[in-house]
Amino acid sequence: MRYAIYPHHGDWRSADTVGRALRFERPVLWTKGRPGALLRRSLLTASPANVIVDTIKPAEDGDGWVVRLYESAGIRTAAALDFGVDIASVWISNTLEDRIEALPTEDRGCRLALRPFQIATLRVFQA
Repeated sequence: MRYAIYPHHGDWRSADTVGRALRFERPVLWTKGRPGALLRRSLLTASPANVIVDTIKPAEDGDGWVVRLYESAGIRTAAALDFGVDIASVWISNTLEDRIEALPTEDRGCRLALRPFQIATLRVFQA
């Protein structure tokens, strides 16, 4: 069992407690050798810091990728996502990975409005 005490100023939101807890819970894994091409860049960056990317995985039907993320601070948030590669489309999906609504894309990313503590599932198709 591991535990941590994190003294900070301000409330838990301004201290990035959720982000620090995730980094404590999921430490970086190291291995010998050169990184593969896939690991030379971020698969996805999300901002602001209260938008937490929980899962990136291949879609169950083999077509595209599924991203699960959530808003962690209990506030309405305009999330900005950058996929690091050109994308063809991004869809809001349900947990069964069905496409519900297309999101407008720009460059290599998209924007998404999140309600407080909302969990969102996205289907992403690469160009």
